[in-house]
Amino acid sequence: MPTNPLKIHVLFESSDDGKPHGCSLIRLLRPFSHPNLAKAVELTYSTELPNFRPDVVIIERLWIHRMDTLSLLSCIRALKSQGTCVIYESDDDLLHVHLRIGDRNWPSADQRNHLRLLAREADGIIVSTQPLAETLRPLNSQVQIVPNTLDEQLFPVARQIDPASARLKFGYMGTFTHLEDLAYIANPIKSLICELNHSIEFEIVGIGDERAIGNIFKNTPVSIKYVPVECVGYDQFCSWMANNLDWNFGIAPLLQSKFSDSKSDIKFLDYSILGIPGIYSDVKAYNGTVQHEVNGLLSANDNESWLNNLRRMATDAGMREALALQAQIDVRAQRTLATQAHRFLDAVNTIRQQSKAA
Repeated sequence: MPTNPLKIHVLFESSDDGKPHGCSLIRLLRPFSHPNLAKAVELTYSTELPNFRPDVVIIERLWIHRMDTLSLLSCIRALKSQGTCVIYESDDDLLHVHLRIGDRNWPSADQRNHLRLLAREADGIIVSTQPLAETLRPLNSQVQIVPNTLDEQLFPVARQIDPASARLKFGYMGTFTHLEDLAYIANPIKSLICELNHSIEFEIVGIGDERAIGNIFKNTPVSIKYVPVECVGYDQFCSWMANNLDWNFGIAPLLQSKFSDSKSDIKFLDYSILGIPGIYSDVKAYNGTVQHEVNGLLSANDNESWLNNLRRMATDAGMREALALQAQIDVRAQRTLATQAHRFLDAVNTIRQQSKAA
């Protein structure tokens, strides 16, 4: 006998434009609206509480940044009193970001307290990594881990791996918050470009601050590729990446910290599904996924290791092709919604069952 679909309402985090962020789409909206879950889930989403009684409400990250504590608590308890299962979801350790003196004051102390409240009061939590689960488990014992995945519908055509050419191009993709990670390996990048007599080009996507980039790389030529305004939305950005990232390889430096320990391997997924082989910092975010010299290169975070790995990737076309092919196979087989969408629903159902049994 067919069962009714589960009514899931997502309260997503957004900026002033009221639109969902990329992480909202990756972690919640695309998984629960994937064709594989079409018969099992009836999805609605907004930044406002629903005017009907859903089976499940998933609150993402900080949701509404300006809500006061009492109002937030009232919202959660009102939902639970009507029999709705409340789940908190996050893909970042927002309790340990920007904790150093001089860092930007985000999240604020109040927002961190709101996060703790959401985590404690929810029936359960869904996160993307084991370290993040360990960070939040003291606040709520019911934590489910669902790794990040990509929607294969946004990447329908596998990128053709470019043959070796006279002028190579490698790139980095990341937001301004990762400027320090990139700056840390600036010397190896400059050394490689000098060694190869400027026959290789380095391109940056995401960090558009020309002055900051100029201060880091000085006289070394670096290109900044800007994302058109009409392509900033996540779905459009995926198409833009597929059509514009003509890199022979990509890099993903990441410095170790309490915050970065909980980061996901999303750059590996992005590069790999596009057929771009990558060099990744040998840190928790990547060393559980990247198999060194099999589907990518892992580099210790020191100048010598990064230069050696950059040199290897730049001079060995056969290795680039082999790494790219295996990485793409791995991601399409194991880290797309075609095979993994059910894990998001499984996590929700596990939390629902536990909350009913409590």
